[in-house]
Amino acid sequence: MSQYFRKYLAKFKGYVPGEQPDPSFIKLNTNENPYEPPASVINDLKNGLKDLRKYPDIDANEVKKQLTFNVRVNKESALKMDNIVVGSGEDEILELIFKTFVDKNDRVVFFAPSYGMYKTCCEIFDAVPVEIRLNPDFSIPEEKALSTPGKLMLICSPNNPDGGRVPNDLIARICEAFKGIVVVDEAYVDFAEDSAIGLIAKYNNLIILRTFSKSYSMAALRIGYLVSQNRDVVLAIRKIKQPYNVNLAAQVAALAALKHQPEVDEIVKKVKDERNRLVGMLKQIPQIKVFPTESNFVLIKVAVGNDETNMKINQKIFWELKKRKFLVRTYPEKGLYEYQRITVGKPEDDDKFIQAFKECLEIGLSG
Repeated sequence: MSQYFRKYLAKFKGYVPGEQPDPSFIKLNTNENPYEPPASVINDLKNGLKDLRKYPDIDANEVKKQLTFNVRVNKESALKMDNIVVGSGEDEILELIFKTFVDKNDRVVFFAPSYGMYKTCCEIFDAVPVEIRLNPDFSIPEEKALSTPGKLMLICSPNNPDGGRVPNDLIARICEAFKGIVVVDEAYVDFAEDSAIGLIAKYNNLIILRTFSKSYSMAALRIGYLVSQNRDVVLAIRKIKQPYNVNLAAQVAALAALKHQPEVDEIVKKVKDERNRLVGMLKQIPQIKVFPTESNFVLIKVAVGNDETNMKINQKIFWELKKRKFLVRTYPEKGLYEYQRITVGKPEDDDKFIQAFKECLEIGLSG
């Protein structure tokens, strides 16, 4: 049957997600929120499922309406419903953007390392992936960012895997210089100190992506949204999306979470406080480098010798951690072999992890 498959599938590897282990593991590899949604959200979700026999709202209008109260463009103005498209998670929205803008052989610019779905979408849609390597400190090389042409540019801010946020002034300059659509993926922005959303009032070629998976503790429900000041962009994307793309449970839960925003904010603060504590503990380990983060994860690098030595030690640590029922994210790609990304967990889990990590590091160092 393979002769009927699209040609790109012969070499297509697909996106490789973080491992999903049995519940006995302490799971620090997929950037999930360690806390459940607020109890009030769970209660609203239970009460809101009486209409399962009906199709969900085609445009998630109640969610959009509540977003206009919760999310401000700037001090003077809030979002408008016409600025928003709700999708079945950020990945569906990313796919909709490709369907809307990207023809075969169009150039799609993104930075590496970053979220793997950007390259995956390029392969699926026969686009030309244009990777700009980040600087060693994971900052964007400004000259290349401002001069590389393309149809679409994708910026993850805070970036995955390092957690660094792209300065708004740089995003603004990119929007001015880039003769195409600029997409800023803000999946982790609620853990950051600032957002680029205020720039949509000025730049018609800017799209902001957000999700309920991280700060709202709803990764299982798959719901996110995009924001654009450009009405033509919003209408075009709405035109091609599936009619009932966001299920009822996701809409009910998202609406409930937005209505209980202060409770969500308390959870976000707990995660940020624990992130800072985790960073402090990791920085006390002299054999690793800890990168600045404005997200719910921390990137570290084994730094005891040359790249090959660091890679071997890092791999040993990973497998020793796994034996002890801890999972972190490692990367089988050049330039990242000696790195680990650690999701912020609950304090008691992070304490156990730090102890286990130190033990595994000693084993790795001993050869």
